[in-house]
Amino acid sequence: MSSIRVCFAALLVVFAQFLAPAAAQAKWLKAETRHFIIYSEGSEKELRAAAIKLERFDALLKLKFGFAEKPYQPKLPIYYLARQSDVQKLTKGWQPNAAGFFAPRPEGSFAVANREKANNEFDLGSDGILMHEYGHYFMFRHASFPYPTWYIEGFAEFVSTTTIDNAGNWTMGKPAYHRAGSLMNMDKLPIDQILFSRYRGLSKADTSVFYGRSWLLTHMLLTRPEHKDKLAVYFTGIAAGKDPRQAATEAFGDLAALDQTLDQYRNQKLTFIASNAPIQTDTSVQISVLDAMREALIPLHLERLSATDISSVPGRLEQVAALYPREAEPLYELAMAYRWLASKAQPDERTAFEAKAEAAIDRALTLDPKHARANVIKADYVMRRLRIAGDMSPEKWSAARAYLLTANQAANDDPMVLVAWYDSFGRQRRKPSQTARDGLARAFELVPELPEIRARYAYDLADQGRFDEAIKLAETLAFNPHVGQQGALLLERIKAMRDRKASRPEE
Repeated sequence: MSSIRVCFAALLVVFAQFLAPAAAQAKWLKAETRHFIIYSEGSEKELRAAAIKLERFDALLKLKFGFAEKPYQPKLPIYYLARQSDVQKLTKGWQPNAAGFFAPRPEGSFAVANREKANNEFDLGSDGILMHEYGHYFMFRHASFPYPTWYIEGFAEFVSTTTIDNAGNWTMGKPAYHRAGSLMNMDKLPIDQILFSRYRGLSKADTSVFYGRSWLLTHMLLTRPEHKDKLAVYFTGIAAGKDPRQAATEAFGDLAALDQTLDQYRNQKLTFIASNAPIQTDTSVQISVLDAMREALIPLHLERLSATDISSVPGRLEQVAALYPREAEPLYELAMAYRWLASKAQPDERTAFEAKAEAAIDRALTLDPKHARANVIKADYVMRRLRIAGDMSPEKWSAARAYLLTANQAANDDPMVLVAWYDSFGRQRRKPSQTARDGLARAFELVPELPEIRARYAYDLADQGRFDEAIKLAETLAFNPHVGQQGALLLERIKAMRDRKASRPEE
């Protein structure tokens, strides 16, 4: 292993590299590896190479940052679309220029990328964006530490420039040339704003500067030996509950001097790590061709979970369901699409959408009575009616939970099933059973990257009086740049519960 230095500002002339995307095939392919399920319309060769690269990237992150392989974790679905414009059709309502994204959802996390290549070194490209987003996923999966916002984004940017060739040789920490413009040409943000803010309320330009300076600080602290111990001291202080400013000052010294050091570092030759020893991991890949029904569902599934306007999705799902009248899955997708529309509709339309959703679920259960998630949704409707009627009779709630028992028998390690069982007790205005609490803990173990499940688990720990554990989990949400406001509110609520318990222990 060796360190290589390159000048960040030395790339003066860039020749555009226009690479035509691989010709799309008629069939969607599915590649399954140890940690991923990858879907693509590209060639089998291209898909296999992408799958192996992702497995090596996961192994490299675990090796470099000291995280052990977990006994079991759900495989992350990744969808490779042909072009960036295909991604943007999904994200135009919330991220119109996206080339890829990671989406933590209650139905399961997934990522979307495209197969177009970067035009030049100033363009992060689809691979880099996927690595950035996987960096977030990796951090929330494997680290329970409440990392500050600047490090969350700086880490993701740091790993986004990783390269891995076909033989498994790799580099990590190459310059983030896609941040050159904000670092070299825009007004910098004060170091206090980098270290202690969550960048909410910043302009688009200042947000870009925040990302750039966060990456530069992370790069300096991770690659220069004289700074690595400082980062460890800083994280130790944060973990001990010290005020962030105190922890930063104790670790880095005078913060104004740190800011000046960072300015000097920007103009130096940057060190990155290169290894000619291929990363070792299981690179076995199983590739299959999707059947026609699942191929038809992929674009509709992605649109349902990603787009802000899915008004046309139910009609197209009805067509798929008509083509495959013996299959339950199109009807489950149809029900979930109607439920999403109901959540956005006015009260008079909401009732009609919910009725269509439950009718689709009933049709799905007729075809497949053991469909796990259809049973979860049916239980939701039955419990909702009991709650509205104020009927808390144990026998009726037991009948409603029977759907969840069926779901559990079909998929006993599905987080959606486990969370629904836990939630059923609160809906009945009962304390959750220990089995329900154990199930919620298992759901968090399976998908710790999902903010909804992390928040539920933190609140449940607080309800049990395990405030230190609950606060630690809530802090990770409070620092999360994408859900920080909700995380901060949860953290305040848990601390209030702790303080109330301390003042009135008899309650």
